[in-house]
Amino acid sequence: MVVLGDGSSGAQGGVLVCPVCGKTAQGRNRRQNMDNHILTHTGERPFQCGVCSYRASQLGNLKRHERAVHKNVLKDNNTSSSLNTVHYMDVNSHGSS
Repeated sequence: MVVLGDGSSGAQGGVLVCPVCGKTAQGRNRRQNMDNHILTHTGERPFQCGVCSYRASQLGNLKRHERAVHKNVLKDNNTSSSLNTVHYMDVNSHGSS
């Protein structure tokens, strides 16, 4: 990623630019937004549906899939959380999970 700007304006400083397509991300969540955008180029889909073979690049997309496609299964299990959601953790994170 390319960072434009001098960063002198604190958390709002700088703009991230996608090295593949040139899309920009700015503002408070620019790093997270760019990380999510990069998944469109890599094809990575780390979130797996617990009922079928559907995979999603973002957790929100998986939850939407589960509500739309597996609403009867969710209703039968009396749960509103993801069904056996499998996802990958960032092994470089230093916080505890």
